[in-house]
Amino acid sequence: MDRRYRMRGRVVLRHVGNEVLLVPVSGPNAASRVFPLNATARTIWECLAAGGTISETVRRLVEDYRVDAETARQDAAECARVFVDHELLEEISE
Repeated sequence: MDRRYRMRGRVVLRHVGNEVLLVPVSGPNAASRVFPLNATARTIWECLAAGGTISETVRRLVEDYRVDAETARQDAAECARVFVDHELLEEISE
């Protein structure tokens, strides 16, 4: 079964100069730190935080970045793990 995620607390995406940052404003990481994202991580965040699955995220990465599905799956799974480890996302059951 494909994992689905949601934000844990409230996290906003902010643009500061050329940087893209995740800023937790409520929840476990509120006001404790910010998380810089590259373009790929931003795409993964947008998909997963909106309730998307890893498979849905992989399809978007393949379309947007023209990478193979296995590389996209590895990147999506690794980012999801980091987001969960930092309590920005949580896995939800369907």
